[in-house]
Formats: sequence, structure tokens, C-alpha cells
Amino acid sequence: YQEMTANAQAQQETWEGDLRQEYGTAFDERIAAARGAIREFGTPALQEALEESGLGSNPDFVRAFANVGMALGKGSQFKDAEGSGQFGTTPDMARDQIAAIRANPALYDEGHAEYKLLNEKLTKLNQLAFGTDPVR
Repeated sequence: YQEMTANAQAQQETWEGDLRQEYGTAFDERIAAARGAIREFGTPALQEALEESGLGSNPDFVRAFANVGMALGKGSQFKDAEGSGQFGTTPDMARDQIAAIRANPALYDEGHAEYKLLNEKLTKLNQLAFGTDPVR
């Protein structure tokens, strides 16, 4: 029993680590969106089953419920802060936005009105996408 419990705990930690890496700074928002979707559409029995079985931490379940929660969060379905429609940027999303900004000619024209704003946004997105570690 102790070995089974230890293995289950290790699996939970691995899953959480994988999701934290995938979602980056958007992790808390994505988890909140998933929980909101489960509360909105699930029953207390489903919530209990997900918690007891550990499947509530399975990355496939989390991604699915986070996507539902994010889609619904843009509307008025949720009555708390999770439904504000404001979700964080994942590292993949940041890399996509970086590519779009780099394609903008204003980024390279110091006289352009958007030059400073684009450079500031590019700096923030680089931190989100690649972290602040200068070795990367």
C-alpha cells in the first residue's frame, strides 16, 4: 500500500511538473479555468471521483477542462474571478506572438509610434517564452 501511494504521489508530481512547463506563467489561470469548468458542468460525484482517482491531475483531463473553462470564461457563465476571460500566456503562445511582432516593420523603425511599445512587449514575451535565465 505504501509503495502504491508513493507511486501515485510521484505520478501526480510528474503530471504537475509537465503542465507547469507547458503552461508556464499561465499555469494558475489554466488550472482555475479547468476547475471552473468542472464546477459548472460536473457533479459533486464527478469532482470526488476525479480527486480520489487522481485523474483530476492527468494532463489530458486538465487540458480538456482548461480549454472548456477558457472558452466559457469569455462569457458570463462563471460568477467568480475565474470567469473574467483573462487567461495567461503559455510559452508557446508567447513564441507565436514574438514571431508576429518580429514580422511588424514598426519594430525596426525607431521613429515609428509603436516602436517602443513593440520592443517592450517583445521583451516581456521573451521572458515568458524563454525565462529569465541568460544561459538559455
